[in-house]
Amino acid sequence: MPHTPHPDAAIFETPAGRLRPMRRYDFDNPATGVLETSLYDRRAKFEDFRHLWRMSADERVAAMWRGDLSLAECLAWSGRFPDEVPLIGNEFAYIVTSTPEWLDSEDEN
Repeated sequence: MPHTPHPDAAIFETPAGRLRPMRRYDFDNPATGVLETSLYDRRAKFEDFRHLWRMSADERVAAMWRGDLSLAECLAWSGRFPDEVPLIGNEFAYIVTSTPEWLDSEDEN
């Protein structure tokens, strides 16, 4: 399954997938407005999880089961693609597998 580009990719990446240069903002300057701050925050979030959106759905699932994804990555993934994340019962698998009950049952096996 091919990767699904992040909705912000068109804003922050060139067609070749390189990050576009970003203007520097002086956040101590009162003239720096909410729009600039918002764009800066969106860019930072985009960059933090860029590697995740380059993966296919199957690659993200495999990475989760291997324990390669951080909680922040899992939260971003489940926020963007909730139908991709495996469930245990009615809960996201990455949440269930981090509970003491699950970890204790793993120790017993």
